[in-house]
Amino acid sequence: MPDYSAPDATLPSVVASLDTGRFERQLVATIVFHPNPERWGQYTPVCAAADITRLHWSLGRVGPMFLSSGSGSGPAPGLNTTSASQSQAAVLSDPCVSRHAFSLDGNGEGLRLSVPDGGCRCRLDGRDVVGHRSIDLESLERGASIALAHTVVLLLHWRELPPEVGSSGVVDSMGLLGCSSYVERLRHTISQAAATDCDVLVLGESGTGKELVANAVHRGSARAAHSFVAVNMAALTPSLSAAQLFGAARGAYTGAASGSRGYFQRAQRGTLFLDEVGETPAEIQPQLLRALQEREIQTVGGSIETVDVRILSATDADLEDTQCSFNAALKHRLSALTIELEPLRLHREDLGVLVRHLFDTVSRELGKSNILAAIAEDGLQLARWSELFQLLLHYSWPGNVRELSNVIRQLVVSSTDELVVSASVLQRLRKRADSVSPAPDEVQRSPGKAVGAMDAISDEQFAQALDENGYEIASVARDLGVSRQSVYRRINMSSDHRLASDVPLQELLSALEACRGDLKKTADQLCVSRKALRGRLRQLPADNLPALLS
Repeated sequence: MPDYSAPDATLPSVVASLDTGRFERQLVATIVFHPNPERWGQYTPVCAAADITRLHWSLGRVGPMFLSSGSGSGPAPGLNTTSASQSQAAVLSDPCVSRHAFSLDGNGEGLRLSVPDGGCRCRLDGRDVVGHRSIDLESLERGASIALAHTVVLLLHWRELPPEVGSSGVVDSMGLLGCSSYVERLRHTISQAAATDCDVLVLGESGTGKELVANAVHRGSARAAHSFVAVNMAALTPSLSAAQLFGAARGAYTGAASGSRGYFQRAQRGTLFLDEVGETPAEIQPQLLRALQEREIQTVGGSIETVDVRILSATDADLEDTQCSFNAALKHRLSALTIELEPLRLHREDLGVLVRHLFDTVSRELGKSNILAAIAEDGLQLARWSELFQLLLHYSWPGNVRELSNVIRQLVVSSTDELVVSASVLQRLRKRADSVSPAPDEVQRSPGKAVGAMDAISDEQFAQALDENGYEIASVARDLGVSRQSVYRRINMSSDHRLASDVPLQELLSALEACRGDLKKTADQLCVSRKALRGRLRQLPADNLPALLS
């Protein structure tokens, strides 16, 4: 076991979004859209950063070769990475793209993109190129989209080349998808964290996959055979938080007819995941700090117990903010290792891989055929897909991968044999299409947000926000501009709404049976969060679950 009494000042930090100055940077062109979805995520090197001023490079149907970036762009969502030299390479091979489509030349202030007379249509960041156009260095930092004919969409961007690292293979089953250098580093970082028994704090904006990363760390660790227990810290009731975390003896408080095990006891020998840890009630923070320092807990009305638990935690709050009331010592204790996740707008080259995976997943979930299978059968459809991907590239994705998943779900629902983009999705994507990627020195963690007053929100507005956001508390809070705890309080005080934890067990099991184990349909029927419902089901004994879930 690690020495948890060691001074905080000496604790190491593992950061996924590492300083770009530590790696060689290479300009590359990544395929975001192509008539063959298996090509999405492949890339071709353009030049090293040091050579950009003397660059002369061209691209067309017959060259250069595009490489697969490890398994991230292949059909299987595994985590093993493969060097580009070992990957199969292929040219664009699309008949609609000219043999010579465009050329890039360095000019000291960026690049000059030129198209030949009689060549295929070329659009740079959504605008047609006639003759030539300039791409400044700031645009390269954000990534510049290049659409060719009506069939191929590329992203011209910097790719960081870290020192070659071997894949440990310990998290291969988790499916962290992506072709970017960021995702490759993240996989390696997870492998490093999983090989230790240190506590880990995962930082990142809402929707960046913090719980997925925590799961990957657990499954790759020596504790993988034991429980992974997730608790939403923002949902803890302040007056009962000690009993919920550490357990309670019989008669410890009114209504405690029998003893109860807390989250720490349930995670014994395994991993306890503290989600939304930045929202931990102030009343429980000192006790939580002691539990982490000593690996001992005091059950309410009972004795002191020793626990063998690894703590993983996650937050999108800025715990360093001077306005933040989070216990500084607790923050340092949680972050023996730190993994910082980048927002989707900073690794847009992963969009193609993610979209392909989400179309497949959502189509199977909804029992519909995947329209990607017939993507190249009609020229008009190809043009629609190309336009869609240009919008996806220029959207800022404030909700990150979770928001992307919601958009794909709407596309699957509205489409039948061909792509249909509803007016609401089109309006949503166009609304923020010009606010893509901030400057490269953007702070990765979410800055402190001004929080409004819940009292100013009507019952109708609150109900609408719950419905539109699938009863996901973080999304509702962001939509309304209030804190998550105020959303929980409003639900607890309301007779019209409830949390997944409030649904009577028999009603929950009946709904599961009626929906044949489909969690989304069950959550919609019960009007609760699917994520919270999944968390509650994890806590139920297997013999309580319907046969179709066992």
